[in-house]
Amino acid sequence: MEEKNIWADVFERVKAIEHIQDDLDMAYYLRDKEIANIYKNGVPIATIARRVGLSPPTIHKILKQQNAK
Repeated sequence: MEEKNIWADVFERVKAIEHIQDDLDMAYYLRDKEIANIYKNGVPIATIARRVGLSPPTIHKILKQQNAK
């Protein structure tokens, strides 16, 4: 019986994780842009935080990163 090349499996899984990380990064980017747009449309930070399930300090941080404040 031929022994399976374990390193090939490891590298395949690492590549799959990298793709998932790219998707996650894009999701955060799009979320943060939408939060900035909502804020620019006059929705208070506390309301945004409650609706998206994040704390107000996190919303402040996102808005600062998005140059929305």
